[in-house]
Formats: sequence, structure tokens, C-alpha cells
Amino acid sequence: MCLPEQFQVADVERVCAGVSWATISRALRELGQIECVRGGRDALWEKQSS
Repeated sequence: MCLPEQFQVADVERVCAGVSWATISRALRELGQIECVRGGRDALWEKQSS
């Protein structure tokens, strides 16, 4: 999946059409290499460099 350095859940939903919000949320938590930089309805996530 190719996402920009900063992305929103809506971006992931577009790339992974048909995947539930619960699954996306769980995957984001489990990845551990991303950080929520702005919470709320329009939350913004950012990839963290290794």
C-alpha cells in the first residue's frame, strides 16, 4: 500500500475498499511505526522512520 508520509484513515479506506473501520484501526495500532499527529474526526497519521 502506497501512502504519503502523512495520511488520514479515509486515504487507507480508499486504498483498501471493503475493509472495515475496525480492521483498519486494529492494523494501525499493531503496525507501531505510525503516530497520530492530530486526533479527532479528521485525524492525521504520520509514518515514523525506523
